[in-house]
Amino acid sequence: MSSQKFDLGKLEIVEDLRSVWSNEARHFTPWLAKQENLDLLGEALRMELTVKKVEVSVGAFSADIVAETGEGEDTQIVVIENQLEDSNHDHLGKIITYASGLDAKVMVWVVAQARSEHRQAVKWLNENTKSDVSIFLVEVELWKIDDSKPAPHFNVIEEPNEWERKVKSMASLSATELLKLDFWDHFVKHAEKDASFLSVFPRLSDTRPAHSYTLRCGSSHYSIGLLINTKDKTIGLDLAVWNKDFYNFLAQHREEFLKSTGLVPVWHGDGSHMQRIFVTRSGDIKGNKSNWPEFFAWYCELAPKVRQEAAHYHDLFVAQKA
Repeated sequence: MSSQKFDLGKLEIVEDLRSVWSNEARHFTPWLAKQENLDLLGEALRMELTVKKVEVSVGAFSADIVAETGEGEDTQIVVIENQLEDSNHDHLGKIITYASGLDAKVMVWVVAQARSEHRQAVKWLNENTKSDVSIFLVEVELWKIDDSKPAPHFNVIEEPNEWERKVKSMASLSATELLKLDFWDHFVKHAEKDASFLSVFPRLSDTRPAHSYTLRCGSSHYSIGLLINTKDKTIGLDLAVWNKDFYNFLAQHREEFLKSTGLVPVWHGDGSHMQRIFVTRSGDIKGNKSNWPEFFAWYCELAPKVRQEAAHYHDLFVAQKA
C-alpha cells in the first residue's frame, strides 16, 4: 500500500492581539464597528447585529459600540464593551452602567481573556436577571496558518441558557400560553427540516408563549409575523411595515402586491408607527394536534413568497427615493 503525503499547514494562535490592534479605542473598536466585522461577532452569538453608533455618551462615560438586534417590535438595543486585555471589575461595572443608561436588553463584553471570577459573575447575572436581559462574555482571538495573515475568531465563553430560562418561566404560564409555546416549538422543529424555507429564513428566533412568531427579513422597514388566534380558531401571516412611506408605496401597488400568493390580503393602516398587511385562514391549534403539520406547511409555503414580494417592492421603493 503506497503512502500518501499531505501538505498541511499548522494552525497557530497569535498571542499578542496588540500586534494587530495596537490601541483598543483607536483601532479595535473602529474595526469591530464595521458591519462586515460585526457580522463575525453576530455569527458567534447567533444573532444579527446592526451598528447604530460608536462611543455613545452615558453620563461621564462612553459605550464603545451600540448596536441593534431583531426587527420591528422585537428590536433590542445591544451594548458592546471591548477590552484588549484580561477581563476586570471596572469593565464589568461599565457595561452594566451602559446597559442601564441606554435601556439595553443585550450586553456583549469582548475581552482578550476571561478570568474565572468574571465567567462566574456573568453566569450568575444570566441566571438571576429578568428573562429579557442577556449578557455574553466573548473572547476575541487571532489565528493564522504558518505565515498567513492573522484571522479573527470570537469564542463565546458565557451566554444565557435560554432553555433553562424557558423552563423557569413555564411555571407561571396559563394552559393557553403553554399551548402556544408548544405550537411554536413544534413549528421550529418542522421549519428546520424544510431546506427551501431555511434558504429564505436561515436564522430562526427563540420561541415564546405568544400569539405571533417573528421571522427576520434583514430590514428595519418590515418583518413577517406568523399568527395564531385561539379564540377565533384561525392562523395567519402578517407583513408588519415600520416605515410609513414604504407602506404607502405598497398601497399604491396593492393590486400587484402578493399576487403570486393567490391570496387577498387585508390592509390595515391605522396611522400608527406600524402598518400591517395580513392574511388569515381557519386553524384551531386547540383541536387535534395532528392538524399542526398542515398549518406549519402553510406558513412555510406562504412566508417565503411574502418576503420575496416585500423585498422586490422594497428595492423599487429605495430606487425611487434615490
